[in-house]
Amino acid sequence: SMESPPIEEQRYLFNQSHVATLNNLWRTSKTSQLRFNANYLNDHVSQNKSVKSEHFLPDSTIQIDETDAILKRTERFEGGVNYTDNATNFYLENALKWKLRKENSNALSSVNGNSLLQRYELPYYSIENKLDFLKRWDTKLLNIGTQFIYAQQPKHLAVEINGERSTQEIDLSNFYSKTETYYSWAWQKSRLLLKANAEIASNSISTLLSDAELPDSISSKLHINDFMLELTPVYTYKLRKWELKWSVPIKEQIFVKKDREENNTATYNYFFINTNANLSYTFSPYLSSELSYKYQNNVSDYTDFINTYIMRDYRSFTKPSGTLSKRESQSYAVSFHYKNPFSVVFANAQLSYVPSARNKMIA
Repeated sequence: SMESPPIEEQRYLFNQSHVATLNNLWRTSKTSQLRFNANYLNDHVSQNKSVKSEHFLPDSTIQIDETDAILKRTERFEGGVNYTDNATNFYLENALKWKLRKENSNALSSVNGNSLLQRYELPYYSIENKLDFLKRWDTKLLNIGTQFIYAQQPKHLAVEINGERSTQEIDLSNFYSKTETYYSWAWQKSRLLLKANAEIASNSISTLLSDAELPDSISSKLHINDFMLELTPVYTYKLRKWELKWSVPIKEQIFVKKDREENNTATYNYFFINTNANLSYTFSPYLSSELSYKYQNNVSDYTDFINTYIMRDYRSFTKPSGTLSKRESQSYAVSFHYKNPFSVVFANAQLSYVPSARNKMIA
């Protein structure tokens, strides 16, 4: 058995945790099955700390008496239902998942009689469904995938210093939908793959900061819709020792921002063309090399539209600029790969150069 530490029992740090899990699998036919999974966690942690220190200065001595009392509680209930059908002429999988989380934290600190109390409430709720369908005939291949996610993330932070109270309320709700498909065919030594991807997101952001020292820019109510359409042709040419792969993602992205406090709406449109090229050569069954180049540019996500003060922690305030940032990067790389399964020797070497840039775009 585990030995007890050489301190009083009241000084132990014990977690009060409870865990429950349920799993089941049903075979619905010769090629299909249904799986169910659910798990629950209840974790409760309490901690007390006391520190006394003295700082000797040339002309005086400073004594600091600090105590901390921390209480954390976490509850999680997660699970999913998965259906799979692996037939001879197609493959189908549908996965439904949910997440329910609740995290609370109370921290009371005292330094030489000055008290600081911080309370966090960080719940998170989401439900997700993902569908994948794959069908193949001859040298042709068709794939269709869809994904839907709804999430809600209210956040509450309260800071109290010697009776003076500050609070931060944040309410985030997100709906995200993604549909992707690809179709490919091959002839002689070539293969062409066409990938299409469409994404739709609807995001609501509400923030409210109550603090005596920040009289302005303390609240915001934004609703942002994000539409993205991407088409990527991928060409592959393969010889006995050489292989060339080249892709050109073409993306159109539109943001529609509605400011409910100022009662105005604005639309932002961005068009990007990226590229990715790989050339590989096989010297022997054990040694191969690869040259690659990648160019990519994109914009940041909807959270950059926030332009109000947000309290992250005690004495920690941030105020985003409310503008989107554009990121551009390139990558040059050469690599060598050696593997010998008979002598169990594996080696990889890579040299890369990745210049990047980022700027702010007024939104």
